[in-house]
Amino acid sequence: MLPAAACSTAARPAAARPASAAQAAVRPYLLRFHTGSQIASTVPANGDVNPYGITVVPQTTGGLVRGDVLVSNFNDRANVQGTGTTIVEISPDGTVKPFARLGALPSADQCPGGVGLTTGLEVLPGGWVVAGSLPTASGGALPAMNPAGCLIVLNNHGTPAATWVNQDINGPWDMTMRAGPGHAELFLSDVLSRAGGPDSVPPPSGLCDVVRLDVSLAPGTAPG
Repeated sequence: MLPAAACSTAARPAAARPASAAQAAVRPYLLRFHTGSQIASTVPANGDVNPYGITVVPQTTGGLVRGDVLVSNFNDRANVQGTGTTIVEISPDGTVKPFARLGALPSADQCPGGVGLTTGLEVLPGGWVVAGSLPTASGGALPAMNPAGCLIVLNNHGTPAATWVNQDINGPWDMTMRAGPGHAELFLSDVLSRAGGPDSVPPPSGLCDVVRLDVSLAPGTAPG
């Protein structure tokens, strides 16, 4: 985990309201499941651990199969946070295959600080995969650069097609998506958003935000 990047707010939580009879009668969703079973390990051949990002493939295209689950790893085999570079694809029957190995990105599509795959992971219409990256420095320390990290865009075979970098993408952590005809909206939470210069040190709390990215989608071209 990244305690140095925790967010804070000055707002006081609202007082809890008593549940209505109808609300009290609703059974918590997770209580419907009585047993669990392991389908597969998320550890790829290079030993990356700490599965963070997870998303279900909505449509078969390229190397992506509908119903499979993509899982990104945040730690390397030594369990150092912010150094995981792999995404695996797991089918419902437990078959595991590598989807992406991102130890090195194309020279034209660099990510400030390198690669460390976070919980941000979505499949856009057309089979484009967007993965959040928050790399760390030696020993898993938070990077001092500003901004740090990026969004990595992959095609449906797991090959990097672009990286998205700007001041509003700063420690991208989690992500969700809403898609429409010809476009998609990505809602991205940042854990390192902060004021200051390019070498400012992350504060212990505060200044975190949620960013909306409007993405254009067109057949045969990378999203932008």
